[in-house]
Amino acid sequence: MARFLVARLVQAIVALSILSLIIFVLSRIVGNPADILLPVDAPPEARERLIRDLGLDRPLYEQYAVYLRDLVRGDLGVSVRSRESVLGLIAARLPSSIILAI
Repeated sequence: MARFLVARLVQAIVALSILSLIIFVLSRIVGNPADILLPVDAPPEARERLIRDLGLDRPLYEQYAVYLRDLVRGDLGVSVRSRESVLGLIAARLPSSIILAI
């Protein structure tokens, strides 16, 4: 029984690791977040500052490490669209989602 539980735990960790990597890669493929967050006529200095503030000037492995650290802490970031906490947005809609699932 203990061996079964350990095997399932390892499988869950591997699956979550792969899923987090896929989500991270997909979020980088979409494009530069600075292009999404800033208006087209934004000055280059504002673009560079935003890239530095978001940590997009760091190597991808460092960005992924920060992403994992924040994910483990429960910090899902801020919504690009509404500028609200993503965790707060999920929590606000969770009761309706649970009712719908049931």
